[in-house]
Amino acid sequence: MTIHELAQYAGEQPALIGGLLAIPPVLALLAMLGGRDPAGRGRRRYLFTALVYLVAIPGMLATVLTAYVLFFLGGDLLQLDILVYFAPIATMVLTLALVARTTPLSNVPGFGRIGGLMLMLGAAFALALILQKTRIWVVFVGGLGTLLIIGLVLFVAMRVGAARLFGGKDPDRR
Repeated sequence: MTIHELAQYAGEQPALIGGLLAIPPVLALLAMLGGRDPAGRGRRRYLFTALVYLVAIPGMLATVLTAYVLFFLGGDLLQLDILVYFAPIATMVLTLALVARTTPLSNVPGFGRIGGLMLMLGAAFALALILQKTRIWVVFVGGLGTLLIIGLVLFVAMRVGAARLFGGKDPDRR
């Protein structure tokens, strides 16, 4: 099964996908009923951690997939399935905004790591887009394993560079 087939299959199940995407914002709204928690010390922080991970991973995947279809494949924005390409992004933004209204995101365990992953994915995508749009062609003769190792080395180099650029301290390692 390819990613395209998986996206098509998900598009054929609108009730299931819509229901799954509605759960995190509804849970965040229900958690808001407990009032603000500026210190982030309450038991709800574990719920917020789960919500952040539940929406960030599909949201980032949908963002990368949507950007890939639009910028690399030249797909038509009007032809993309809303539930597959845009709803996870909207769910991520809405849930993170609701959680941030209750407690600062810096107090949510693991948000620093997810934020760093978002930053690195954005940087890697921007680098790939720049390379593609400037017509710099790279001829690669090695196998898939070599390509994966090169990709991993570049990702680690970008991660180390970003850590040094932004102070080098990970907020989750206190």
